[in-house]
Amino acid sequence: MMTKLQITKNNIFLLLTLALSLSMLITGTVGLITYAQTSSETGTIVPITPSGGVVFQNTGWNPKSFTVNTQSIMNDKKIYVEMQVTPDEDPYNRFFVLSVNGQVINPAQLAIQRSFGDGIGPYYTDIFAGPTGTFTAQYDVTSEVSGKSTSIVLMGLTAYAYPWTIQANFLGQSGDPTINIAGYTLALSEILAGLGILSLIGAVWLKEKSD
Repeated sequence: MMTKLQITKNNIFLLLTLALSLSMLITGTVGLITYAQTSSETGTIVPITPSGGVVFQNTGWNPKSFTVNTQSIMNDKKIYVEMQVTPDEDPYNRFFVLSVNGQVINPAQLAIQRSFGDGIGPYYTDIFAGPTGTFTAQYDVTSEVSGKSTSIVLMGLTAYAYPWTIQANFLGQSGDPTINIAGYTLALSEILAGLGILSLIGAVWLKEKSD
């Protein structure tokens, strides 16, 4: 009688261990597949400007407006605007402003009596140096885009005779949770999948021993 009860307990334990193993394995695998499908190596890219970029020439203090579908990144942990900026032999520095959903990014007060249009006012985000040639810029817009399926982006550059080309994208990083183990950083989905496999092997081994 005692032997039969012990075997029954072992079977229940093995079944629970097997269920937990399969659950971790499936959860980890689904997480890895989903992360791989929705993200590039650096994150999810959503274009702001058309392919090839937008030319700023004789724009002065008048910003350009872009309406962007940001549904695919609105729940990401970190969201950036990444830009590649190409001045065409402009020897001067130019004021640049970036506004996302009504908020000027990294606002600084203009020292001169000028203002960007479309409600931006006397603020700018950065100063772009023409003589440097092509360069990249990145701005954190997580709070401005978070939870918004559509985003309005305003970009202004005080360009005149010399044309500037700006290629801009949103970059969303979902931040698949990671854990640092002995100096190695692993995604949580990777750890769950690995634990699932190990637990499954352990359950099979225990089953064979009990038999």
